Amino acid sequence: MKVNEKFRLSPTQNGEVDIETRHLVIEVKSGKVKHFLNQFKTETAYARLRNKELVVYAPNMSKTRKNLAIKLGFNVVSTESELKEIIVRKEGK
Repeated sequence: MKVNEKFRLSPTQNGEVDIETRHLVIEVKSGKVKHFLNQFKTETAYARLRNKELVVYAPNMSKTRKNLAIKLGFNVVSTESELKEIIVRKEGK
């Protein structure tokens, strides 16, 4: 497992993964989430290059923003139990 790992997709496209497991890239957004689209796109590209799935854990994301993110194809969860369920399903016990 990697935590707070920086990555570079191109000279102009950098990012940092909060948590990376064998099958998942997990982005944790703990504060209010306003500007997320470009960051989620970059992290999705990183996850796909590594044949992994991006999961965004954002307990404070507004329902409107969460619904928009989901509509755009991002996997966003709001509760610790939802996140744990995905981790167990993808990683095993």
